[in-house]
Amino acid sequence: MTQLVTADPVTIPLLQRFAGVYIQDSTVIRLPDALEEVWPGCGGSADSASKAAVKFFVRLDLQSGTLTRLVPLPARVSDSATVVADEDLPAGALRLADLGFFDVEEFRRLGQRGVFWLSRLLPATKVYETDGRELPLLNWLAKQQGRVELPILLGATQRLPCRLLVERVPEAVARKRRERLLKAARRKGTKVSATKLTLCAWTLYVTNTPVEKLTLVEALALGRARWQIELLFKLWKEHGRLDESRSGKPWRMIAEVFAKLLGLVVQHWALLLSCWGQADRSLRKAAPGIRRQALPILYALVSCRQLCRALAMVVRSLKVAARINKSKKTLRTYRILQEPSLLDNLA
Repeated sequence: MTQLVTADPVTIPLLQRFAGVYIQDSTVIRLPDALEEVWPGCGGSADSASKAAVKFFVRLDLQSGTLTRLVPLPARVSDSATVVADEDLPAGALRLADLGFFDVEEFRRLGQRGVFWLSRLLPATKVYETDGRELPLLNWLAKQQGRVELPILLGATQRLPCRLLVERVPEAVARKRRERLLKAARRKGTKVSATKLTLCAWTLYVTNTPVEKLTLVEALALGRARWQIELLFKLWKEHGRLDESRSGKPWRMIAEVFAKLLGLVVQHWALLLSCWGQADRSLRKAAPGIRRQALPILYALVSCRQLCRALAMVVRSLKVAARINKSKKTLRTYRILQEPSLLDNLA
């Protein structure tokens, strides 16, 4: 998966500052209850409210597009307990992950190995000023306008030196965030704290990356890029039908999941070769063209030489296709990464 097919890195200077920009997350596939003993689910949300479910932990290098990790786990295993998460990241790399992977102790271990990390701030985490005094976050934020950063110590026990990066969002964005939180709480039968509702007015990141390597606005641009792994999951589920089956037989259904995933890995190879090096290409638009060549690729799997020929045909057909449509209303992620200062137009 990591060696058979690779592609040239995308030529975006912000990404090239690091020895890889790794986005990691997991996606859950519900399974029949009969598989509970093998793939125990966790319940509690619309995606995983099942006695049985499989979770795929995925790490994507935003530079090269390579899937450096694709690990099946029982859905009951929490993201923070995923032992395959970070042990192989190279020094000089940058790790991006959502709040499910927020772990101050893991941040400390990453820093000791020379790995940079960028994460949203978990609201319940203690934050201290560099002199050791606890920072009253809500009171401090109330005095800030626009964007600001502050050197802090993170964690009640670790007191990890890092940077707090802050951006106040428009009221319309804050309102949508509150609506999502309240909707999720109603679905789970829980309540949302007043602190979380107040923090919806801000985007808060923490990072150990020095300012000379990553400015505040560049960090905000990379934070937006984390969504690319969610788009990959959407491609797998909506277009690859990874989470669908017409069978009623439990073992056939889990076999279909893995079989489809193998096909999606091959599809990803072709996407890397045809689209990844060109930042203005859409994987969603390119994927149907690859699926139309599924049978020739399948027959070519008997040898590496035949596979290369089949993929070369796909690449030629997609080189000029799948261009991302220009939009006057929406700033595309690749444009923001190429020119982070464009975010000033959204502030």
